[in-house]
Amino acid sequence: FSTACVNYRISSDLPTNHVKHPDHTSDCSNAIEWLFNHKDQYNFAKAVLIGHSCGAHIAALLVLQSKTFNMHRDILNWISACVGIEGLYDLPLFSRDFPEWAPSMHCSW
Repeated sequence: FSTACVNYRISSDLPTNHVKHPDHTSDCSNAIEWLFNHKDQYNFAKAVLIGHSCGAHIAALLVLQSKTFNMHRDILNWISACVGIEGLYDLPLFSRDFPEWAPSMHCSW
């Protein structure tokens, strides 16, 4: 087995930070595409996406909205599973339960 840990840029309220949704997911999509294109070099026969919290949300977006993030069929066939740990999956429901978070999540769904 081989392991790769993929990361993504973080958003902030700083005026110099221009990272917004869907940049985070695109960062991960680009990394997964790179891994797919180099799978033979690194002995990645199959892939399992595993994420925690925001990472779980991003992993779910990648497999459920694959066309949005250019995850072509060969990559999706290479991914054998997606494991989300403590992710936020129903953002409209979350924003109703925690309205103070809604303004920061408006572009996520």
